Amino acid sequence: MKITSLILCAVIPAAMSAGAQIKVQAQAPGYETSWPGTVTNDSSYSKPGYINNISTSAVRDFMHRFKTADSPRWYRMDNGSCVVKFNEPGIEYQVDYSPRGSWIYTLRSYKEKLLARDIRHLVKSTYYDYAITRITEAEQYNIEGVVYLIYLEGDTSYLTLQVHDGEMAIAEKMFKANKK
Repeated sequence: MKITSLILCAVIPAAMSAGAQIKVQAQAPGYETSWPGTVTNDSSYSKPGYINNISTSAVRDFMHRFKTADSPRWYRMDNGSCVVKFNEPGIEYQVDYSPRGSWIYTLRSYKEKLLARDIRHLVKSTYYDYAITRITEAEQYNIEGVVYLIYLEGDTSYLTLQVHDGEMAIAEKMFKANKK
């Protein structure tokens, strides 16, 4: 822990002078530390934030949960919390952390072909006239299991379904405007 802190203290000034894209890799005997991604302040997405504005606990948790994340973008919110966004093939991720670095939730957004077969079957067997346009998978610290938000488009309406523990419910229904 002390060695990692010393390494970060030595590397941070050099990284801040590097510009908007902040990538740091440092090594010490027996330890490897790497800074995952870039930092951006919430109020202005064009200016980079500072590494020390992001909670160390959040960075550690992120690196533990998402070992293969490539080029994550860190956003520091005005309330002190932070958001990490990154992409994997076909999946967009958003991970939120509290100001103290505690994990709050993870969102994964993707298209129908990546949806689990049992969830897809549950939806398509009831709403066979609708096309699945998007899926958002949510994991949250205080909810057991994964919650799926499934966006459907029909001839006359849009539906948002919520699927959790095999239970399906309509979360939102909007009707399309009539074309003349």
